[in-house]
Amino acid sequence: MIGFAVLPEQRKAERRLRDELGRASSTLRSIEAVTDPGLAFLEIDDLLAAVLGRTRDEIGGDVVAVMLVNEGGSALRVRASVGATELSPVGSEVLVGEGVLGIAAQWARPVVVSDVRGGETGELPKSQKEIASLMAAPLIAHGTTLGIVEVAALERRTFAAGDLRLLQVVSDRLAAVVERGRLDDLARRSRFGAEHASMHLRILARGGTVLGKALGSYDTALDELADVVVPEFSDWFSVDVLEDFEKIRRVASLGRPGTFGGHIPGWAGYPHPKGDELVALAVAQCRAQFMVPTSRLDPTELGATVHTSETFGDCPDMSSFLVVPVQVRGAVTAVLSFATGPEERGFRPSDLETGKELAERVGVTIERVRSWRASQRAGEM
Repeated sequence: MIGFAVLPEQRKAERRLRDELGRASSTLRSIEAVTDPGLAFLEIDDLLAAVLGRTRDEIGGDVVAVMLVNEGGSALRVRASVGATELSPVGSEVLVGEGVLGIAAQWARPVVVSDVRGGETGELPKSQKEIASLMAAPLIAHGTTLGIVEVAALERRTFAAGDLRLLQVVSDRLAAVVERGRLDDLARRSRFGAEHASMHLRILARGGTVLGKALGSYDTALDELADVVVPEFSDWFSVDVLEDFEKIRRVASLGRPGTFGGHIPGWAGYPHPKGDELVALAVAQCRAQFMVPTSRLDPTELGATVHTSETFGDCPDMSSFLVVPVQVRGAVTAVLSFATGPEERGFRPSDLETGKELAERVGVTIERVRSWRASQRAGEM
């Protein structure tokens, strides 16, 4: 009789063991699915989409999304989402510290909410008002919270402990991916910065060489300067010199073939329809004029007047326009104009500094030529 009493307990224990082994095996397969080494060869956006898609397959839910902290650390922005993407559209934001997702990022802790509509855990973004249940885990690398990954459902559901464990595995994987992308971006920026600085030094050195040859006339030297500037520094370049009675004479002009009159010898126009007004402003203000697509530049720090399409009119044929006055003994004697084509990146503050340094060299050249001419006239008397 005793043996028969023990058997049912043994069967129950064996059943529990089989269930636990089954759950462990299922969890292992899920982890393998979202950490597949083959995914590492994908580009970051493709990799994010693949991991999120596999996460949704394993955990379920109507939408799975990854949100990254912005540069200022004030908000989370959706970088990628799969499923009902209208619930977490790419580019939408949530303030850090506000609502369920913002709190998860602020405290760097996972959250599981079975009933979001209960209101106790804070507001969701407007796009997510239909969500009933969600789970989120922070992306942490080297002690820094990079963002969160969320799984959300339109119908109420209870997430299992295994679901949260799997999501934390996903968050660890995504944190490594995002950190790798961030480091790659920093390295790329560093390389670009070094190459950009090298290009500036090269332009200034070559420009100084061609300008240093001018003595009796600066026309040829300024023409050669245009060949130095285009196309390595800008897609179009011109030099207008103020001569007798403040009359402006176009001394040099060169555009990359196919842009800004580059195919028209001696083209006297400007890439922007109001280019002559910008030149007039540069002369009147003795100040550089910087026309760029963004208004986020500080004119005080730049030492230039900043214009945008909103303040000075749009020009689809160019991306940026830079006008730098050339001063000799406090008076404007010439104007250098630079422009980039619509397919090129716009000028940056470092480009403005290079433009100003070129202007200083041109000013020295003009003064040297005029002094030489004056001495020649004095010798003839």
